[in-house]
Amino acid sequence: MTITTPSTRLALAASRTAVRCADAWSYDAYASWYAVAKALFRMDFTELEVETIMRSKITRWAGDMFASPTVRYGRFPARIVTEYLRDDFAHRGEHIVRAEIAEWVYETFAGSHKDRWPPQMLAALEPKLERSNR
Repeated sequence: MTITTPSTRLALAASRTAVRCADAWSYDAYASWYAVAKALFRMDFTELEVETIMRSKITRWAGDMFASPTVRYGRFPARIVTEYLRDDFAHRGEHIVRAEIAEWVYETFAGSHKDRWPPQMLAALEPKLERSNR
């Protein structure tokens, strides 16, 4: 019997997600793609949300905001993605940003993996799921 701690589960989920997203546009912009995934999990995003964010323009926009002559492309720290999201939460409202990400999950996975979606995400997307099943 293997016992896993919450930190081990977090590390495994971050590792799995980082590997799945190794073909994402901003993969090579960050010092550690694994650290980006781990930081997003710590913000209480689900695995599908983390994958969607890592494949989205959020990682590029965060890099664009952070870019400076002293930090080279490929060396961006993971924290800039979470800082970008927290700033977006503050300006537009966390519930609005999270709802938008939930829609991106739906668009990205087109209804697949519904067994892994949290109940609140399914409830928010129920009208869209019903329309797509017609």
